[in-house]
Amino acid sequence: MDAFTVYDPFTGATGPDDQTFPGGFFFFDPDRESEEHALPDGEVFYVSPLIARYNRENADHGDDGTIYTDGWYWWACFPGCMPEGDGIATGPFTTPGEALLDAREER
Repeated sequence: MDAFTVYDPFTGATGPDDQTFPGGFFFFDPDRESEEHALPDGEVFYVSPLIARYNRENADHGDDGTIYTDGWYWWACFPGCMPEGDGIATGPFTTPGEALLDAREER
């Protein structure tokens, strides 16, 4: 597995591989991290079993982007902005690192 660095602008957390990636914002292209004015352009996030259950129990209020299964997800998203495209997250994944690897393979 190739090593890469990820960055969470809220916590400052970084990780060299999928075992230490904490989730949060990341760069689809890790080479952009060194650019002074670059912003992360993806987000990995966790949907808990409680939230997934709530969403299932209230499915009549959901839409195409509502997540009904717990796990780790990713989407293209700048910090503080709505997700790009249709706003539908990709997942679930078992770990945040798996979600990150899938995101980078898709781009």
